[in-house]
Amino acid sequence: KENDHRNPITSYGKMRYEIENHIIGSSVSYSILRMGSVFGIEQSDGTLITGLFNEIKHKKKVLCATDQVITPVFIGDLISFISKVIENNYKGVFHIASLKPITRYEIAEEIINYLNLDKKFIKPCKINSLNLIDKRPINISLNIAKLRALNNFYENDLKYYLKMIN
Repeated sequence: KENDHRNPITSYGKMRYEIENHIIGSSVSYSILRMGSVFGIEQSDGTLITGLFNEIKHKKKVLCATDQVITPVFIGDLISFISKVIENNYKGVFHIASLKPITRYEIAEEIINYLNLDKKFIKPCKINSLNLIDKRPINISLNIAKLRALNNFYENDLKYYLKMIN
């Protein structure tokens, strides 16, 4: 939730933490928007969902973490909420997500099912078994109850967005 204790472990997370602390500690009114991976629906946009979609569609094997829980946000939903923040002068910290908590492996499984392909194209792994610069947290999902209460906004299931990919 927006008011949960923050404990960043990545360099990026620590940087955001410092910036948020500076903004919150200032005397200026603010709106801080927190979001997970932003995805689009254009096949060439190279974002999380379309990137996996294209690799699986072209029958490439993909390595997908089974243990890290994320809450991606669709770019259209993000733009819509930013507009509402501006129009309604919302102040504070807000979490934004378009999907309920999900793993990359579960996203790949949904794409496999949607495209009616074999699961042999996805290879499960653990997020911290990948050779990433920073150790990654396991649960980086965002609770959007505050957003839901403000805007009657609800997450869609992944199939909703898969149908929009062009």
